[in-house]
Amino acid sequence: MFCAISGKPPSVPALSPSSKCIFEKSLLEQYIDEHGTDPISKAPLTKEQIIEVSQTPQQYSLTNAVNSATLNSNYSIPNLLTTLRNEWDAVMLENFELRTQLDTCKKELSKALYRCDAAVRVAAKCTHERDELKHTLTQLTEAIGESPNNGTGESTGNENPTPAPPQLPADLINHMVEQSQEHVNATKHLAKAKAITVKRLVPELEQDDPRSNDTMFHVTKVSTNRLVDTTCRIACVVDASGHRLISNNKIITLEGIPNDARVIHPISNDQLVFSSDTTTGIYDVPSGKLSTFSTADPAISINYNPNIAGDYFVSLSRNKCIYYTAIDGSKSFMLTDTRKLSPEGDLPNNINVHKDGLLIAVQITSNSLAIFSVSTPNEAPTIIPVDFSIKGESIVSYRFGPNGYWLYLHSAHEFHVYDLRKAAGTLALDKLIFESADIVRFDTDKTGKVIFLQMSDKKITSYTYVKAKSAFVEGATKEIEDLSDYMCMYYEEHDKKYLRLLRSSPDSPQNVVPMILRIE
Repeated sequence: MFCAISGKPPSVPALSPSSKCIFEKSLLEQYIDEHGTDPISKAPLTKEQIIEVSQTPQQYSLTNAVNSATLNSNYSIPNLLTTLRNEWDAVMLENFELRTQLDTCKKELSKALYRCDAAVRVAAKCTHERDELKHTLTQLTEAIGESPNNGTGESTGNENPTPAPPQLPADLINHMVEQSQEHVNATKHLAKAKAITVKRLVPELEQDDPRSNDTMFHVTKVSTNRLVDTTCRIACVVDASGHRLISNNKIITLEGIPNDARVIHPISNDQLVFSSDTTTGIYDVPSGKLSTFSTADPAISINYNPNIAGDYFVSLSRNKCIYYTAIDGSKSFMLTDTRKLSPEGDLPNNINVHKDGLLIAVQITSNSLAIFSVSTPNEAPTIIPVDFSIKGESIVSYRFGPNGYWLYLHSAHEFHVYDLRKAAGTLALDKLIFESADIVRFDTDKTGKVIFLQMSDKKITSYTYVKAKSAFVEGATKEIEDLSDYMCMYYEEHDKKYLRLLRSSPDSPQNVVPMILRIE
């Protein structure tokens, strides 16, 4: 026989009529004194109900061997052993109670987790239904607002109002989320790709003195799509004197695009999207044909992600609204209005789309960014506060990293890298701070682990990410006479790496010619 509490043979076995289990009588009585219940069944039990179990002479002799009269009368060690046995019984009783409590806690925890999971599912379902109702209500409100008489039979005094673009529909959002997940899975291996090695920067194609070169052209703005593969990157030069395309060391004049075009953005090697004060359209490079459509709110900044919602381009309008517009101009949807976030009238003036297509960053103040989630357009954006070490600094440029979890940002004298996986404003690496020269432009390799900084002292310097130091470490530097501030673009061709730059005329910084640095 073994005690159900201590697991040891009992000296004085006792039977509980409730659970029908055998116990050490002293342990069972102690438990009843403390709890008034059966240790196993938890049913009420009194000492009077305990049934003492008789033992055979052999059992009695075995369990009481250490308590013989001879030992008790002649030595004190048996008394010590009895004391130790009593202490052991107390430990066993406490251990039994603790195991019982642990088992109860496990059961309660299991129930709590089950209820929590159920609550999360219910909350997710309610949130989805709420978003659908909001979308339906928005459509209904717009339909009522566009009614010529507002339902009263009276004229409003504005017979041809311009209807507000509808909100981004739920089916398009769901489609973008699916495409984004597929793209993430397909490009997951690139996160482990090794950074390129930069030993030196060598001029590959350098024009003659810009002051006497016939290929010189005027530049106001240069646009590059960094969401396309590094082997497909081209540059669009925007200028009222004539817009141009720089591709494969060729300069192509873009005939037909309006001179007042504010922005021209590549969506492929053969197609460009442009926007002027009155017209938005697609330009086909090989044929030179235009497909235009009118717009009431022209774009001042355009992004295009070929992997997510490839039939739409993303734009920031003059009225500071973010739109998704079909490439053929057949439809346009508004994601959000950014004016309520920015107290500064000239901001935001640029947007940047994440490589996975579901995040859009805009600058809202001189030292903060807002990141909007396309998958949850009704939620407030994430605000990234920027803490500059140098007083008076302000954001000059920002861009999502190609690895998907970094955000690059720089002012005139500081370069920051933020970790999007952590709390807003958390730096991923140590800041790069420059006091002798300003940061003009930057670009990265396709891993994002190598950056190229173009400085105001006409130098291009590479920096490579070193994990052990949690910082970018300076590498090769190349000084270029008359280096222009308008372009610094990394690209690859025939397994070689290059930087595309512009050299300017000493007399007119806006008169430029292209040049290339080979990365070795």
